[in-house]
Amino acid sequence: DTDGSDLAFITVSLVDKHGRVVPTANNKLSFKLEGAGEIVATDNGDSTSFVSFKSLQRPAFNGLCLVIVRANPGMAGNLKVIASAEGLTEGVIQLQAKK
Repeated sequence: DTDGSDLAFITVSLVDKHGRVVPTANNKLSFKLEGAGEIVATDNGDSTSFVSFKSLQRPAFNGLCLVIVRANPGMAGNLKVIASAEGLTEGVIQLQAKK
């Protein structure tokens, strides 16, 4: 729904060549969103981290990160969320916001 109240929670996993999460991975991830929406927050589950939830860059913790996105109110269409880190393959997920 595009009333601006629905959120999508996207877990980003840093995996090895066999698709297994690497629990020691702490690469600094960068996030961006293409389309009619916004990244509301990022997190990694590290309770000792002082990185702002609004930050578009965050280190992975135990091989994981979280990105929370929302479609702009009244705007339907595709949202493309991109996670990248130096030396790693870019991760992309496509979402569709419907009226």
